[in-house]
Amino acid sequence: MEVTSKPNNPNMSVNLARKAYAVFIAQPGHRFLMAISISAQVFRLHVYDRSGVIHSRGYNIHIHADIFSKLLYFFAFAQPKELGYDPTFIYFDIIPRPLSSTSRTIRVGTEIYIVIRVIFCSQLIRRRATL
Repeated sequence: MEVTSKPNNPNMSVNLARKAYAVFIAQPGHRFLMAISISAQVFRLHVYDRSGVIHSRGYNIHIHADIFSKLLYFFAFAQPKELGYDPTFIYFDIIPRPLSSTSRTIRVGTEIYIVIRVIFCSQLIRRRATL
C-alpha cells in the first residue's frame, strides 16, 4: 500500500513498480502482485504480473467506502493463491538448516522437489495498461 496526501502524485506509480519489481526478484513464487495506492482522497488498485501492470481508475475513498472496505477485507482474509502466490511453491523448510533462510521447494503432483538454483526469472515488468 502506498499513501500520500498529494493529489495525482506521479511518483506513486514508480514507487509501487519498484516495490513490485523487488518482490518478484526476492520471491519467484509470486505469479502476480496486487497493491492499493491512496493519493489525497482517491484510491486505486494496481495488479502487477511479470508481463506488466494494470491500474484501475481512481475512486473517491469517501464516496466508494464500500469498495474500499471490501478490498481491505480481501487483502486481510484471502487465500495465498488469491493474493498471487503460486500454489506449487512450498514456503517452509523440509530440511532444517540453522540460521538460514527457508529452502524453496516446488510441488509437481505428489512429488516435492527442492529448488537448488533459479535458472531464469524475468526481472522486468514489461508493459502498462489501464483498467
